[in-house]
Amino acid sequence: MPFTVFNPEGTPPPAANYSHGAVITGGRIVLVSGQVGVAPDGTMPSDFAEQCHLAWANVERILKSQGGGLHSIARMNAFIDSQDSTPVFRAIRDKYVPHKPASTVVIAPLMEPAWKVEIEVTAVID
Repeated sequence: MPFTVFNPEGTPPPAANYSHGAVITGGRIVLVSGQVGVAPDGTMPSDFAEQCHLAWANVERILKSQGGGLHSIARMNAFIDSQDSTPVFRAIRDKYVPHKPASTVVIAPLMEPAWKVEIEVTAVID
């Protein structure tokens, strides 16, 4: 990997499956705009979990188009519409991104009322 993640001594342990920092050591940086749970045909399920899976699939498709993949993610920012959705988001995120990139999750209304999750990433590709 052209980046390493870290949790320096003296910082509290991460509250979930993420790291406090990431150091880019080489490669190309790919910035992925916020991806929401919309399918390639433009349809969007109303279920939070289904939207999460679609958002991650969209992120993966974009990274693969540049020669990378989900393993290339050094930083993730996610926006979810409800605190109640946090456990579901974490469980799904951990399946797609088990390597603990530097991360932030924000609970906030999204731009479109039907959106329940939006994921943006910074990836580093060899």
